[in-house]
Amino acid sequence: MNIHFLYRPEKIELFSQKRYILLLVLYPTVQVVIWFFMSIYFTPTDDWQGLKLVQDAMHERYDRTVVRGDTRQRNTPLQTSVPVLFVYLPYSAVIFFPFFGLPDCHMPELFPVLTSIFPAWDALVIILLIKVKSYGVLRLV
Repeated sequence: MNIHFLYRPEKIELFSQKRYILLLVLYPTVQVVIWFFMSIYFTPTDDWQGLKLVQDAMHERYDRTVVRGDTRQRNTPLQTSVPVLFVYLPYSAVIFFPFFGLPDCHMPELFPVLTSIFPAWDALVIILLIKVKSYGVLRLV
């Protein structure tokens, strides 16, 4: 997005200068390198140590603990299935089926509809799966 902002008619001559092109290449590269070293420096080396940090933070902030096999973990595949079904699978079918000579199954016509109803389904799943919000829905009903 930054390059789109910079690529304006009055700035077009900058894109032909080698120093400016180098700057455009170095800017994200330096960010990646900094992010990489910060993640190595600030990330605990042991997974149990990291889990303990998350558990302590959750208990301190929300008075809850993270437990393996908890219903919240089971709700998370359910939550990820909505974008998979309504966005990623249709998009992949529209893009890749023609390359493999597979029938399109009317996916080009269905893709805009499925993509446009995704936000509603996503919100519905979140509302129904989060206990606090589902209690509010039950009170409304």
